[in-house]
Amino acid sequence: MLSLVSKSAKLVNVSRARCFSAFAPTVAKFDGKKIDPHTPWSKILERSCQYMFLTDMFRGIWVSVVSMAREKLTVNFPHEKVTISPRMRGEHCLRRYPSGEERHEQYSGLIS
Repeated sequence: MLSLVSKSAKLVNVSRARCFSAFAPTVAKFDGKKIDPHTPWSKILERSCQYMFLTDMFRGIWVSVVSMAREKLTVNFPHEKVTISPRMRGEHCLRRYPSGEERHEQYSGLIS
């Protein structure tokens, strides 16, 4: 009985010590650096955002939103046609000789 009482007393003392240790004035650590308890919340928020890469994520989201809002530069192909210059003479298609061999007409120097 005595050992049972002493064990429960130890448990009570340990739990009481843990309970009140939360209220002890301690210095918080953030990313290995000590933070003064009187640090303003704006500074803590800025450090935590940098630590969790939130600023980079918001910057990426902002770039996506801005690019979606811009006017599109591409042509809506089936409905709009691009005007071709009258100087355009080249047809880019694969041509073959009657024997079945491929002809390299315009870019023969670049391909081989």
